[in-house]
Amino acid sequence: MKVIKDLISVIDDDCEGKVLHWLIEGKSYRWIGMHMGLSSSHIKRLRDSVVTKMVKETNRTNDTKLIKHKSC
Repeated sequence: MKVIKDLISVIDDDCEGKVLHWLIEGKSYRWIGMHMGLSSSHIKRLRDSVVTKMVKETNRTNDTKLIKHKSC
């Protein structure tokens, strides 16, 4: 959970941020969709976008750490 909270800053879209918040709270795709007025499949697409951004940031951060270690 800490890793996810550390990566929240890479989410720059309000809808994605809301979806992430509700998923962290344990809400279902259906509940989130009803709450936001969107279909559950749209919520899944937003979730996929959040995951993609977080993975890219994690990979970017890890690549930077590896580069720093190589220069020692």
